[in-house]
Amino acid sequence: MSPHLLVAVSSHGLGHLGQVAPVVNALRARRPELRLTFRTALTGERLAQRVEGPFERQVCADDFGMRNTSALDVDVEASAAAYRELHRHWPDKVVAVAEEIAAARPDLILADAPYLTCAAGAHAGVPVVALCSLNWADIYWHYCATRPEAPTIHAQMLEAYDAAKAFLQPAPSMPMADLSNTLPIGPVATRAV
Repeated sequence: MSPHLLVAVSSHGLGHLGQVAPVVNALRARRPELRLTFRTALTGERLAQRVEGPFERQVCADDFGMRNTSALDVDVEASAAAYRELHRHWPDKVVAVAEEIAAARPDLILADAPYLTCAAGAHAGVPVVALCSLNWADIYWHYCATRPEAPTIHAQMLEAYDAAKAFLQPAPSMPMADLSNTLPIGPVATRAV
């Protein structure tokens, strides 16, 4: 049976796909039989622009990053409200996503970098490796730390990321000092031909 990799990709912009696609393509070059399933809200057409070979898709958004009013401006109020909603009944959400992951039967999850997927994968007993130059816990804390719900939400985010076997940090990346499983690596990119 072919190994099955579930690739969870944040749909907040296209940088996450741009970062994870070279890794997935390199894996597939080494293991052509690798079965890929992308768990993301990105379209199949968008994925096909970066990912070589066939793949399946679970259409969902396990994260949203931050709510923005433009490419550079964060809507802090909308973001804080969205995080409050995401973390309402957090354990139930982890279990629900874990059931979806278990039904897909992957051998490994590569997450760039939806933390709900990390928590759910670990809950489902599927090994998780996170890969990203940033994490939503640090970004959330930067914008929302003074809010009364922030310590609880931030702790759940960190616990979710720490559930991954490793959090690979391609250079350059945020420091991620609050995570216990970081592993700095070199840059990730697609070579021009």
